[in-house]
Amino acid sequence: MLAQHNIQALQQSNPTLYKTLEIFAYGTLKDLPQGVIMSFNCWFFSFIAFTVNLPPAALRKLQQLSLITLAANSTSNRQLPYADVMQYLGLSSVRELEDIVIDAIYNKLIKARLDSKGQFIEVDDWASRDTPASNIPAIVNVLTEFAQSATDVRQHTLADADRRDAQVTAERKRAQQAEADLIAARKALDESVMATMNSHDPATSSRAKASRSGRQRPGQTTPASK
Repeated sequence: MLAQHNIQALQQSNPTLYKTLEIFAYGTLKDLPQGVIMSFNCWFFSFIAFTVNLPPAALRKLQQLSLITLAANSTSNRQLPYADVMQYLGLSSVRELEDIVIDAIYNKLIKARLDSKGQFIEVDDWASRDTPASNIPAIVNVLTEFAQSATDVRQHTLADADRRDAQVTAERKRAQQAEADLIAARKALDESVMATMNSHDPATSSRAKASRSGRQRPGQTTPASK
C-alpha cells in the first residue's frame, strides 16, 4: 500500500499522516508522531489537516500490532510480563491488557495464552508484519548467510555420509574375507583330520593295500605267491 503513488504523495502533502500509515505497516505505538491525537471520541481520520485523529478501533488495532512487534523482538523465552506490556502499550489496567490480547487472539494476530496468576503472556506465534525498505539489505544478508550455512551443513553431511558408507563397505569386505578364510581353514582342518584318521585305521589300510594289489599288471606275482 505504501508504494502506491497517492500514498507516496502524502510525504509532501501530509507527512504526519504518511508517518502514521508507516507505523500501522511496521511501527509501534511509541513511534506515533506528536501530531497524532489518540482520541476516544473521534471516529474518522482527518486526511486534510496535519493532525491525525485516531479512533478507538484504530488505536486498539495499533496496540495489537505493537504487541506483535514486542513478541517478535522478545528475548525472554516468549513470555511477556504484564507490567512490561502495559507500559509498552500505554495501558493502565490489567483488564485493558487482557482484552487487547484476547481480541488479538480472536483476530488471529497472535497465538498466546494469558497466565493471570503468573502475570505474563506466553506467546507461541504471531502474524507477519511489513518491513521498511531500509531493512531489506540486512534481511538479504541474513538470508544469504543462512543459505550459505545450510549449504555448508549439507556438504558436510554428505561428506560424512560418504565416509561412513566407505567405512561400512570396507568393514563388510573384511567380514566377507574373514568368513571365507574361516571356511577355508575349517575345510583344511577337516581334510587333515580325515587324513590322520585314515592313516591310523587298519581296515582302511588293508583296503588301501588291496586296492594297490588289484592295480598290479597281469602276470606279475607277489612275493607271497611264490
